[in-house]
Amino acid sequence: MKPAFSSIIGSLLLLTAIASCTKEDSPPQPDFFVRATKDRASWTAAGSGTFSKSRKQFYVFGQVGDAAQAEILNLSFALPAAPQLTPVQALSASWVTVVGGDVISNSYGLTDTPGVPALEITRLDTVSKVVEGRFTATLVRDKHWSAQQETVQFTDGSFRVQYTTAP
Repeated sequence: MKPAFSSIIGSLLLLTAIASCTKEDSPPQPDFFVRATKDRASWTAAGSGTFSKSRKQFYVFGQVGDAAQAEILNLSFALPAAPQLTPVQALSASWVTVVGGDVISNSYGLTDTPGVPALEITRLDTVSKVVEGRFTATLVRDKHWSAQQETVQFTDGSFRVQYTTAP
């Protein structure tokens, strides 16, 4: 009886140790983020947002990098008359690479494809000023950078951002 009990206790201790290591090894998940699969690769950025009262529009920003070089995804959408968990009217989307804090070194914008980007609001908390949603977007490289029709695709996207309010 003693060897079986010792084996069970040993197994439980080993499983606890493995579970503890797994939790410590995984990177912490940010409270506010923009995440998607960008051209088949995982992309996660710090998220922020702004709501324009006068235009009744949300602007969601995801940024990876720092002042030296950053990638910024911008999504905007109109606030529905009665916020609901349905697709909203996407207005614009862009992805830019910024160098030195203010020099754009590459940019992509909207395509003429109907329904892209697609945005859905899954939660809107006007007290805590948090908006969450899902999105997909296909953006075309601006002609300034290339005459080719190069695209960048964001699929399986989601965001949770705390937003500020502008007049």
